Amino acid sequence: MSDATENLVDIYTDEETKEPNQSPDVKELKKQMENLIKLSGMTESKTIQSPSTSKQILGTNKTDKTPESVFQQNRNKLKQKLEAIYGPDGITGDDFEACPKILMSCGHAVDPKSLNDYCKYKIESEDFRFTCPTVTEDGSCNKEWSYEEIRRNAFLSTKQKEMFEEVIALKTLEKSFEIKQCPRCYSYVERSNPTNLSVKCIVCSADGGTEYFFCWQCLQEWKGPFDLADKCENKNCRNQDLEILQKCPLIALLETEIKNCPSIRACPTCGKLVSHNQRGCKNVTCNGCHKEFCFACLELTPVCQANKPGSWFELCAKPIAPRQSSIPKWSHNK
Repeated sequence: MSDATENLVDIYTDEETKEPNQSPDVKELKKQMENLIKLSGMTESKTIQSPSTSKQILGTNKTDKTPESVFQQNRNKLKQKLEAIYGPDGITGDDFEACPKILMSCGHAVDPKSLNDYCKYKIESEDFRFTCPTVTEDGSCNKEWSYEEIRRNAFLSTKQKEMFEEVIALKTLEKSFEIKQCPRCYSYVERSNPTNLSVKCIVCSADGGTEYFFCWQCLQEWKGPFDLADKCENKNCRNQDLEILQKCPLIALLETEIKNCPSIRACPTCGKLVSHNQRGCKNVTCNGCHKEFCFACLELTPVCQANKPGSWFELCAKPIAPRQSSIPKWSHNK
């Protein structure tokens, strides 16, 4: 959108909306502005400028038909929507003012193409909790978006939607109920003991006449004693999560005092691997158990803050925890 002044009613036209999926937000906003004009009794529109170059979004002459407080509230809401739609992309941070975006349920706006890429990244990371990554003065927004909202607003083809939903259903099933496919018959097997890597396939055992066990970690036929918890005796069986923790680079959390911190952490509650986007405060929320913990000292956030109140961006009371040498097991009591 240019810096040239424009009429209030004509400022957001369909011609400015390049993508068809973006037009509903713009049309709805235009409708709200027209209603506000009627309710407030505005007789004339002053010229306005781009949200990024002028704080005066809605400059108008009005009568007393609408109380001042109500008018101000409505005007401020429209101002926020205008700045969001024509402001930076909430996912990438790119500021393409002339390209209106989609308003999400949290109030932040994103480009549909960025939302598509974000959806792909989440699924590749096996993280099926879609949260708003927009960074505000108080840190990341982190409000959750439903998949229905993602599906409605992202530029997903029919094949992409089918693939996303199939992968999400399968991975959610595996993580929520400790279920994997047997490497021999491909039937789904549930692991009853999360600390035991040896799992019996009932189907293969019944068909073959002898009990068949496979390794939950390397998905090969089990070798070695049945009480092994870290790996079986297959040569290529290894705990990949533990290797990641031991080899990940050190980083600085850019907006905090934290430096030389491992870039990957295992959640102290459930053991899921978590990374920090290096923006905002030092705390992160696990996508597995949804517990919030300090990325530096690995204490749950309430404990870290109790030890040193107000230290959201400062060093903790405890030293930065070193690389983890084991994966925490799920604990409902933490």
